[in-house]
Amino acid sequence: MKICSKLGLGLIVLMMSALAPAADLTEAETLKIKADIKQLVDNYAITRDNWDAKGHANLFTEQAKLIMNSAVTQGREAIQKRIEGLNHNGRSLHMMTSSQITIVDKNTATGIQYVAVYTNTPEQPVKEEESIAVKGPSRMGKYFDKYERTPEGWKFAERRLQTVFTTAE
Repeated sequence: MKICSKLGLGLIVLMMSALAPAADLTEAETLKIKADIKQLVDNYAITRDNWDAKGHANLFTEQAKLIMNSAVTQGREAIQKRIEGLNHNGRSLHMMTSSQITIVDKNTATGIQYVAVYTNTPEQPVKEEESIAVKGPSRMGKYFDKYERTPEGWKFAERRLQTVFTTAE
């Protein structure tokens, strides 16, 4: 029994020491970090939906990983090429919804972001002012993120999508 309680106490101490750096942040610093990361997440959706490949790629660290289900794209340059290589005839809207951000320390954080993605890619390009019919979101899922503060601000070090629902055809 004493061994179990010592192990339990040791685990609690280890967990508390892992949380200690984040505990050193003021409330204002914590709120600023979370606001900056929320803006990063929103910029991901906006740059992606507007085919801004360079702006999209610049949201990631140089060696970041973008994992879309099981497809891995690594590095800022590869992420930019991925967006450039997509079919630009249609449109998408990434609706970032529920989120949870966990600050590890002043330079690293993790997060879970829920997303609903509406897409439609017609055979012919569509004018910006034209509406495209959709039946609902084509995909709903969760992004599991790792964030790093860089000299340019907060960036994705890793972003992994887990699709939970897709539109049944």
